[in-house]
Amino acid sequence: MDFMISSIRNNTAIIKSVLLNHEDKLEAFDMIEKLISIANKARREGIIAIENMTFDNQFLKKGISQITQGTCPELVESILKRYIIAGDYDGLELLKRLIILDGVLLIQQRENPRRIYDVLIAWLGEDFEPPEQIFESEEEVMKKIKKMMGETNE
Repeated sequence: MDFMISSIRNNTAIIKSVLLNHEDKLEAFDMIEKLISIANKARREGIIAIENMTFDNQFLKKGISQITQGTCPELVESILKRYIIAGDYDGLELLKRLIILDGVLLIQQRENPRRIYDVLIAWLGEDFEPPEQIFESEEEVMKKIKKMMGETNE
């Protein structure tokens, strides 16, 4: 029982430290878009294909480096959590790191990018409206397939 109360207190502290305004959430959404792009590349070409990508975020770079080196998921999670704890982040910086942590682990598990998106967008709250669609509609996909097959009606 004491463990459960302690867990709730810890989770409440995390939640309070990542409550953000809409502009901050839009910035965090940019990170989600980057992670989905990385996930798509890894899914199409394999995890090794993301090894040579350039990342402007050092935390993301460290996470991708771990998974492309074949580090086991538990150890990747442990390492990244330690970086978060050592940095004593809050607000947007904490939120972005939590999003990266989840994203990197899901990419390593070769999860479907749409499922990764569902998990990561939850960090922004159920009322958050993304500014744009990051996945192609079924109609757009069909147009591309037809174009590749030489069946263009346009």
